[in-house]
Amino acid sequence: MKKYLLPLILFCCGLITIGLFFYYQNRIISQENKRLQSIINYQESLVDYLDQKKASLGLAKRIKFSSYSFDTYQCDLRKVQVKFYWKNRKGKYLKSLKNLWAHTQKQQETLIFATNAGMYKANHYPVGLYVNNQQQINPLNLKTKRGNFFLKPNGVFMITNQREAYIVESSQYAKNSSSVRYATQSGPMLLLNGQIHPKFGKNSPNRNIRSGVGIINKHEVIFVISNEEVTFYEFASFFKQLGCQNALYLDGHISKMYLPALKRYDDGGNFGVMMGVTVKTPH
Repeated sequence: MKKYLLPLILFCCGLITIGLFFYYQNRIISQENKRLQSIINYQESLVDYLDQKKASLGLAKRIKFSSYSFDTYQCDLRKVQVKFYWKNRKGKYLKSLKNLWAHTQKQQETLIFATNAGMYKANHYPVGLYVNNQQQINPLNLKTKRGNFFLKPNGVFMITNQREAYIVESSQYAKNSSSVRYATQSGPMLLLNGQIHPKFGKNSPNRNIRSGVGIINKHEVIFVISNEEVTFYEFASFFKQLGCQNALYLDGHISKMYLPALKRYDDGGNFGVMMGVTVKTPH
């Protein structure tokens, strides 16, 4: 009997250890879920509070078009400021919407909207033009290669010091580059002067989650992400239906959007440049 006693004791100790492990693991998960839910509740209540104060934070909508739905954020640059984000104050890449959220919190700001801002390399460096706060970080890329970015015509989304927004075909950027505060290059263009990109096919089998930006007028822009996989033609058609003359593709299946007004809290990503709208956090 004695020879079975030690293995039995060890077995019981093992069961107790496993039980304690799962108990504390579940407790940690529960606490983290409560913490995240409190953050979500705070964000939602704050957005509601600011809306009640008529802070003109922009218009968030989930819109059905054809048999698909799209999450959209439309804003007036005279009332809110769209900023571009890439690195934090220590020079480290922000990479994800979660990190961007934390970064803005440290600045005593509340993130109202955020999304990724165009294509980037494996090292998180932009593929094409990137201008941040009037400083050109990366030059215009007019090369001819394979891939969505290089599907000509591609374009540049830019915001001027006068808070005016434009999307121009990439080769025309130099003629329109005076007083640019923020700019990102991507491709392909979805709409150019009201016309859908000539290389998009109505019956294309190429479907994906897609994100993009369009110009309503020089002060109003709209950011869009599809909730289902769509073709380039369908995506461009949606921007046309919104009344945009020019629209630019930002990226595909990796795209994320943070938009509390629609209860959308995407926090992932491994991005290069991101775009966001914030307001000062009230105390």
